[in-house]
Amino acid sequence: MGELLRRYVSRRKEFHFMTPSGYVDLTAQDAEKVLAGEMKPKGHPGNPEYAVELEVQELLGFRCKEADIRDRQGSVKALVY
Repeated sequence: MGELLRRYVSRRKEFHFMTPSGYVDLTAQDAEKVLAGEMKPKGHPGNPEYAVELEVQELLGFRCKEADIRDRQGSVKALVY
């Protein structure tokens, strides 16, 4: 996950991940903060109202199983484990 974020954060992408800890949605600015250790990502079960903080290393340690990168829409969607 860390490699995926580093590769696409400079392209100002939005990130949408399905993780074992729930859905994680990050703007490019949020992804930069996560990579710098300035922000903890939040995972939710489908409703952001129920989001819980994840440890940065937990998110970055997940492995990407499948990714869909859409340049025109400016988004990266990935299924990770």
